[in-house]
Amino acid sequence: MERLAYPALRAVLRSGRGSDDLRGGVALALGKTGDFEVLDILEALTFKRPGWKAGRLTRESVALAFGLMPRVDDEDRARIAKNCLRIFDDDERPARERAWAVIALGLAADVKSTEALVARFDKSYRKPVLKAALAAAIGLTGDIRARAVLEDAVSKRGLHDTIRAFACYGLGKLGDPAAAPLLLQVANGRRFGRVTKRAAIVALGNLLPHASTEQQTEAVKLLTRIVRRKEGVFVTGHALVALGRLGTSDAIDLLVKTAKGGNASQRRFAVLGLASSVARDRVPGEIRNEIVAELAVFARRAKNAETRSVCLLARGMVRDKDAADALHAVARKKGSNSMVRGFACLALGLIGKADPKTTGLLHAALTDTNNPELRERAAAALGLLRDSRATAILLEHLDKAKSYAETARVVRALGRVGDHRAIGPLVRILADKSRSDVARALAAVGIGLIGDPTDPPRLHHFVRDYPIGLTAPALDELLAIH
Repeated sequence: MERLAYPALRAVLRSGRGSDDLRGGVALALGKTGDFEVLDILEALTFKRPGWKAGRLTRESVALAFGLMPRVDDEDRARIAKNCLRIFDDDERPARERAWAVIALGLAADVKSTEALVARFDKSYRKPVLKAALAAAIGLTGDIRARAVLEDAVSKRGLHDTIRAFACYGLGKLGDPAAAPLLLQVANGRRFGRVTKRAAIVALGNLLPHASTEQQTEAVKLLTRIVRRKEGVFVTGHALVALGRLGTSDAIDLLVKTAKGGNASQRRFAVLGLASSVARDRVPGEIRNEIVAELAVFARRAKNAETRSVCLLARGMVRDKDAADALHAVARKKGSNSMVRGFACLALGLIGKADPKTTGLLHAALTDTNNPELRERAAAALGLLRDSRATAILLEHLDKAKSYAETARVVRALGRVGDHRAIGPLVRILADKSRSDVARALAAVGIGLIGDPTDPPRLHHFVRDYPIGLTAPALDELLAIH
């Protein structure tokens, strides 16, 4: 990695050539794989040292890259914190770049920075995204001493809905079940917007498994009322998933009833809630077996393609090895719905059994020239299997990908497999100036994914449990990067 990839990544940034997309992708790759030497490069780019060129997107990527570095000591952490705060405090910089900087500081999980983040959170800003980013960053530090600050923000009337939503998100990330009573109040309250309610319910899904029995009982009653009120697809859906994460007998009973008798969107979320209860080991063995059996029935009976796809995915989430034959049959069925076939492939990847029958099926799906959705899901499944035997075929498919979306899927799959033999071919793509800058940027992302020693990748900590539908664009883009 050091011998082959670093020089190629540095060369792109040092040259001053290439689009902002390319240079931003390279900056992120350096952050995900680098050590203290990379800090000099990132600082040169963001603070505009002579000879270093950085456009808007590159500077945003650099700000985020500070928080992704896996190999740093205490001295480096202090330096990173100083850089991130310097970027955030610069009113001349775009709000998006400043938001990345504090998110990076939160991802670095440096509790020594909590006081600085809280001090800035107490100030007012013209752009709501700045305060929202600070709320998220405070939560990402994991420092429960800051709980009261976020609770005050959630309770404060007149505060922008996005800021209150990210304060709820931050409370979920802090992981202190003492915040559960307030979040329950938000989830059931009339003076909170839907965005904030969604965020509160997602946060409850994190906290309730660690809450008291009394709080869990109250939460099931409240979440049940929310489901029955039908407050909108995502509010209801997140409530169903939260019930699954809680996993009490009453919660499971409601999920089974909803999966059987709810409307289409409710059934899909209820199935995911049931799968979540098993995947997170929230239920005893006997009930687990009953849920797994129910999911098999739901998958067989589902008529709607989207609902059936979710049911197949759920069978993968619970690692139902008895589902393999049925999933193989669905994935092989040419002429049937491509979404359903693709999710059958993905479920096989989640089950995690890299036997010749499964890998052979996924390899064949990658060559289906008429079905890009199937190819993309098959690539993702091979990545989930982390089978190094898939490296050669994924690299071959990388050259044949017919769209940037498909290329991105293959790159992510290579990153999941983590085979360092792929770095050489990815470096050659990165260095090939005849290719588009987007293709070269995706190659850089692949290098970063393979070289990142953290598992799961640090950015996953931000994206996991991110409440769907938040409207802070500078933060939403993180989802695309991940």
